[in-house]
Amino acid sequence: MLGLFFPNRATQRVVTLGSWLPALPASNVCTPDITKVARSTNDAEASTKFCVDLGAAYALRAFALVNHNLSAAAQWRILLGTTAGASDVYAGTLADWLSATFDASMAALGMQDAEYLRDGTPAIIVLPTVQTARYVTVEISDTSNPNNYVQVGRFFAGGGFVPSYNATQLRDGWVDLSTTDRSESGALWGTARRRLRRVQLVLEGLSLDEGDTLHEMQRVLGTIDEVLYVPNLSNMAQSQRYGMLGTIEEMSELDYPFFRGRQLPLVITQKG
Repeated sequence: MLGLFFPNRATQRVVTLGSWLPALPASNVCTPDITKVARSTNDAEASTKFCVDLGAAYALRAFALVNHNLSAAAQWRILLGTTAGASDVYAGTLADWLSATFDASMAALGMQDAEYLRDGTPAIIVLPTVQTARYVTVEISDTSNPNNYVQVGRFFAGGGFVPSYNATQLRDGWVDLSTTDRSESGALWGTARRRLRRVQLVLEGLSLDEGDTLHEMQRVLGTIDEVLYVPNLSNMAQSQRYGMLGTIEEMSELDYPFFRGRQLPLVITQKG
C-alpha cells in the first residue's frame, strides 16, 4: 500500500545538536531549497545529529532525508520528544538507511553505477502508527563516509494519508533536465543535468471521506509544497527506488465516477 505524507512540518528552527559548519548549518535542513545543504564538521556520531523544533506538537508518521551523501553503510534513527533531544514519545533504533540494491542488481550485468546513492535516493522511515510530538531528533551513524562528513539538503517530518485501496494505472518514469543541440556539421552537443523521478497514478475506490482528504491535500500543497511519496509501505527497497520527496505536478479534478465513490489522478515529480 502506498502512502502520501504531508505537510512537511520541518520548517521551524533547529535546536543545535551535533557539530555543523557555520557556513552550512543544521538549520539548512529546514529550508525548502534542497541545494542549500547542512554539512557536519566531521563524520563522528557526536557531530552528525540534529534536533528540529516543529513549533508545536503535531501528528507524525513519516520522515525522510533527501539530497544527502550517506554512504551505503550508514545508519540512522528518529527520536520524538516533548523537549529538545528527548525520546519520551518515541525512541527508534539505529537501522540501515539503504534498503534498495541498485548497484548489486546491476553488477551482474556489468552495469553498476557508483553514483547511484547520490541520484535522489531518499532515506525514509515510516512509523507503524502515528505519534504526536514537537521535537524530532535525527541521529546518523556514518563514521566511514568517504567524504569524512555528512551532508543533508532537506529533512521531512509529517503525517499523511494511506488509502484503503492501492493506486492503479501506475507509470514510473524520469524527467531529464538535460538539453541537447546539434552543430551545423551535425555533431551532437549535450549539457548533462539531473534526472528527476516522476510517477503518474490513479487513486480509485476512494470513500467520500478519503476524497475529502485528498481534495484538501491539493488545497494545502498546491503545486509548490512538498509531498513524500512512499509507493510501498511494506517494501522500503521498492520505495527507495521509486519514491521521492516531490510536488504535485497537475491539480487534477477529483472524479465522482459512481455512487459514494471518488477517484483522483495524480502526477508527482521529484523535487530537485
